[in-house]
Amino acid sequence: MKLYYDPISTTSRPVTFFAAEAGFALQLELVDLLAGETRGPAFLAVNPMGHVPVLVDGDFVLTEATAILRYLARRLAPDFLGRDDQEQARVDEAMSWASTDVRIWLDVFSVYPMALGVPAGLSAASIAEMQQVAAPAVRRIMTVLDDRLRNGFIAGGSITIADFLAFSYITLAELIIFDFADWPNIVAWLRRMKAMPGYGSTYAAFLGLVSAKVSQGS
Repeated sequence: MKLYYDPISTTSRPVTFFAAEAGFALQLELVDLLAGETRGPAFLAVNPMGHVPVLVDGDFVLTEATAILRYLARRLAPDFLGRDDQEQARVDEAMSWASTDVRIWLDVFSVYPMALGVPAGLSAASIAEMQQVAAPAVRRIMTVLDDRLRNGFIAGGSITIADFLAFSYITLAELIIFDFADWPNIVAWLRRMKAMPGYGSTYAAFLGLVSAKVSQGS
């Protein structure tokens, strides 16, 4: 199976990290976001929406990180889907929540404008206003996530695909040096995820961005 991806893509990293931890290999096809390759005709022929990741399995083409994670888990690593019907439902719930509330309030409203200048052209006043609007929602999200992690992982006592997805969205906040100290279960979960063998290789490009941002701010 071939995966079109970019390691700086927040939605690509959950898939590559999951594959590394589950122990299966994907044929990786780099699509350079910063060079605009997702908007080129070659890639648009694969995904007309112009987004990574994209999974190609024979004649079957699948887009969207959540769908790709579920497909790969069903095909190659079912233990990561949850151990029973209720835990699997919790996995689905957590992935939907991470893709909506977490991504919108933490990433889109907080991290992207402040750290990446997205959308382009926002004034400093507009960014500050977005931060002010998002701040209560972000704290509420962190409190809910901290409670969900009381048993170690998002859906319970074992890691699932929901953890790989949420981890990517949550760690994006490292670009703005977000302080997680008020949420000890999140701190412990981040430590566990970062201790996994596949973290260093799949997050290397992102960690380079974080290092550059920290250096700029120091």
